[in-house]
Amino acid sequence: MRNHNVAGNCYNEVMFRDLPPLRTFFRQELWWLIGVSVATLVVVVGVYAAGRWGGVGERNATVAALVASAVWLAVSAPALAASSGEFVRQLLRAGTAADAGLLALWLIVAVSGGDFTFWSACKVYVTLAAMAVAAVVVVRLARGLWTRQLAALICSTVMLALLATPLWTGGIIAALSASPHENARLWRDRVTTAAAWANPVYSIASATADELQYAPHQADYIYSAELTLIGDYATPAPTPWPAAATLLAAVSAVAATVALRRKDAGPGMSCAQR
Repeated sequence: MRNHNVAGNCYNEVMFRDLPPLRTFFRQELWWLIGVSVATLVVVVGVYAAGRWGGVGERNATVAALVASAVWLAVSAPALAASSGEFVRQLLRAGTAADAGLLALWLIVAVSGGDFTFWSACKVYVTLAAMAVAAVVVVRLARGLWTRQLAALICSTVMLALLATPLWTGGIIAALSASPHENARLWRDRVTTAAAWANPVYSIASATADELQYAPHQADYIYSAELTLIGDYATPAPTPWPAAATLLAAVSAVAATVALRRKDAGPGMSCAQR
């Protein structure tokens, strides 16, 4: 118990020892918060406005904005987490992208006059927040500026791959469908469902299903162009809206556990010696 407490106190000191007074801290972070918020609003609301101006209709413009919010988090959150070595700054900057995403969705709800609701936007925010937290915790595993940037690049790549599961799982699904193995179809269905449940866009679509009736693999630009086999060879099981957030929370928990173990100072070693 004594070693555990020492390790915990040391970890807290490492995370917070370089933070300035609260007033100075927020003054230093102000331009980061403003910049991230403005950029997020421009991306999400801009995609919605472009859709409405382009004549795609309110529903399709809203769907495009929802997808844009997830893509933006996948790109921006790891980069923002890599911009500092202090946990609080990392969490604040990446979390601001998710918070501003919620604000952008609320603005869309306010101006659209459609069926998309504030409550559905809040459910979407759960997925966006989980993406931001996962990015921070994963990037925090790295030590040093260059390794943080590499970790951020890898994290963004993985998140974008999860968002694109309908596009790259087709070969696996087709191979399992053609396999003579007796369990091939079972595994095909499992792969199809996993591709949907791990994809934040499917969780977002599920969170807004009552209003938008949107399924990513049935989108015209994907299905009509035959870019995916999901929904053709096999249909995924219904995706619970917290599915992706739950997966990302599990990844965050594992990464945080690894980080805490690596921060363990060990007997006879002070925080200053780390």
